Amino acid sequence: QRVMFVENIGLTEVKNIFVNTSDGEKYTVVVAERGYERIEPEGDHTLVLEKGRRYEGNMGSKEVKIIEFERHLMKPKPSEEAEATDVPSKQLIWQRLRDNPTTSNLGELLWRIAVPCAAFVLALLAIPLAFVNPRAGRSFNLIFALLTFFVYLNSINVVQSWVATGKQPFSKMWWSIHVVMASIMLILFANRLLGNAGAALWWRLFGKSNSPKAPQ
Repeated sequence: QRVMFVENIGLTEVKNIFVNTSDGEKYTVVVAERGYERIEPEGDHTLVLEKGRRYEGNMGSKEVKIIEFERHLMKPKPSEEAEATDVPSKQLIWQRLRDNPTTSNLGELLWRIAVPCAAFVLALLAIPLAFVNPRAGRSFNLIFALLTFFVYLNSINVVQSWVATGKQPFSKMWWSIHVVMASIMLILFANRLLGNAGAALWWRLFGKSNSPKAPQ
């Protein structure tokens, strides 16, 4: 009874929308420049269309009613809402993942947060790794960078699976792995910038406290 086409799909809205609705006697065609989904306070989903036209008419009749609108609201039918709940988490926009916090949706949301965070941390991590130690050569840093990348990526996958299966809470897992990698990055920066002074400072702060005391 309802057919919808969209030309471009973005993160928060769609553009150039065509909707055709027919019940056998009457038909309605709606075209709009853009649209987005809005969740009402009672939990209902509403499609908001902006800057378009609505054509209404009867089957077999030449008379057509044309309405131009700046904003038009369309609520899905109950069958369409039931079908929407079966959409995989990977195909949902982030607002839907946030507003429907199932374990599967939280796992997908964690992955979408982790990708830009990991890209940022790895980009900064490349700065200290670009330093070449003549004694160790270039191969050491290259191997360390590859191992860091694979460990980071696999850790994100493991954490995502934990959240998606409900083994770990989303509130603790979405940031923990990034804090660990950022700490490693800061240690490498301090090592490159301070050199021996950084090692001496580290020994003064932590080495003496952990070293055994000499007998009296």
